[in-house]
Amino acid sequence: MDIKTPLVIETLNLCKTYKNVNALCSLNLQVPQHSIFGFLGPNGAGKTTTIKLLLGLARPTSGSGKVFGHDIVKESVKIRRRVGYLAQEPRYYEYMTARETLRFTANFFFKGPRRKVEERIAETLDLVNLSEKADRPIKSFSGGEKQRLGVAQAQVNYPDLLILDEPAASLDPQGRHDVLDVMERLRKYTTIFYSTHILDNVQRVSDTVCIFNKGMLIALAPIEQLIVLNRQVKRPQLTRTDRFRLVLLARFTKFWKQALHIVQPDTLLRWHQDLFRLYWRLKSKRKNNQPKIPPETIDLIRKMANENRLWGAERIRGELLKLGIKVCKRTIQKYMPKVRKSPSSSQTWATFLKNHAGDIWACDFTVVYDWLFRPWHIFVLMELKTRRIVHTAVTQSPTDDWTAQQLREATPWGQGPKYLICDRDSKYASHFSAVATGSGINVLKTPYRAPRACRPRRYRRDSISLEGVSN
Repeated sequence: MDIKTPLVIETLNLCKTYKNVNALCSLNLQVPQHSIFGFLGPNGAGKTTTIKLLLGLARPTSGSGKVFGHDIVKESVKIRRRVGYLAQEPRYYEYMTARETLRFTANFFFKGPRRKVEERIAETLDLVNLSEKADRPIKSFSGGEKQRLGVAQAQVNYPDLLILDEPAASLDPQGRHDVLDVMERLRKYTTIFYSTHILDNVQRVSDTVCIFNKGMLIALAPIEQLIVLNRQVKRPQLTRTDRFRLVLLARFTKFWKQALHIVQPDTLLRWHQDLFRLYWRLKSKRKNNQPKIPPETIDLIRKMANENRLWGAERIRGELLKLGIKVCKRTIQKYMPKVRKSPSSSQTWATFLKNHAGDIWACDFTVVYDWLFRPWHIFVLMELKTRRIVHTAVTQSPTDDWTAQQLREATPWGQGPKYLICDRDSKYASHFSAVATGSGINVLKTPYRAPRACRPRRYRRDSISLEGVSN
C-alpha cells in the first residue's frame, strides 16, 4: 500500500466479545482515501459488528481504531458527522416520495438557502438514477430502487466516508447491477466501505478486499492479487469416500449449505443424485448369469408371428413351451414385428386435448426418494393449456381420501376445470369422484394400459425440491 495515501480507517488488534463469544478477533485494517473497500464474509462472520464499532455504536472489548484520525470510542460524534451510513434493511415512511425523504434528511445537515438544498437533492437523485421517479411514493418502489434511495440518503450530506452494510444482498441481478453502478459513480466523491457475502460484487467494484470469517481476518489484499492467487491454488481432489461422507453429514444439519466451503451446494446435491443412481443400478443388476435369448429363438419368434398373423404373444409362448423353449411374454412382444394401425376416423386423445386444453386439468403422482431411499409420493395437479402447476402435495401413503382432500383444496369456491384427467389407480376412487362431481368437474379416466395419457411431460421431476423431504 502506498504510504503517502491518507488513511480513512485504521484499526489495531480490534476485538469484540459478547458473553464469552468472540465476534471479532484482532482485526487490523487500513482503508485508503477515495477507494472502494470490500468487506467479504459469510453471514455471521462479524461484518456488522465491525461497522458498529467504527461508528461508535458499540464499544470494543480491546484494541483501538481510528476514522479520519479520530478515536472510535472517545470521538465517535466527530466521526459520525463525516460519515454516511446505509443499514442492511433500510426503513422509510412509504407514503412520502423520494424527494420528500431526501429533503427530510437534508434538513438535519443544511441550514442554508432552500434553493441550495433543492439543488443538492436533485443532484443526488440524478446520481442514483431516480430523477424520473423522484415524486412517486416509496411504497411503489422496487427493492433495487429502495436500496438506491438509501444510498442517496446516506450521500446527501457530502460524507467523506460512505459505509454500506450488505447493499445488494436481497436484490435480484438487475437491482444488484444498478446498486453497484451507483457505487462506481460515487468513487470520485467519497471513500466507500461496504460489507457483502456475494463474491461477484467484490470482483466488480472493489479496489481492496478483506476476507473475513468467524470474527477473524483471513486475507487482505488488492482484488487483482486475490484473483491471481485463486488461479494458482489447486482445487482439492475429493475421493468417492470423501463425497459419501459429505452427503451423509449434510443429513445431520439444517445449515449444511452455509457449512460448505470447499464445494458448492449444487455439487453436493449432484453427488447425492449420483449415489441414488448407483444404488438403483446395483439393485437392478441381474443376480444370475443366465445367457441372453439365442438368435435362433428370436428368428423363430419372428417367423411364427409373420406366418400366423392372428397369433399373439401368449399363443407363441405356448408353442415355444411345447418345443421346450422358456421365454416370457414380454420378451416375445419385444421381438414380434410391429403392426401399424390404420388411421381411425374417431377423435384421438391429441385432438381432444387440443380442442379442450383451456378447460382441462390433469393430475398424477410421481415418486421421489430421500437420502435413506424412502419413497415419497408427490401429487401434481396441472392446467394443460398454460402448463401451470395448480397444486402440489407430498405424502408417504397416498389414499383415496387423501387425494380427494387435495382436489378439494385445489378447487376452492368452485374454481375448477370442466374436465380432469386421471388414471385408473385406486387413489382416484369413490371419494375422489364424489368431490369432483360436487365441484362440477367431469373426471376422464385414461384408457387401459396408457399410463402416459394423463401426464403432461413438460414438467421435470427434479424441479420439485427435495430439501423439505430430506430434512
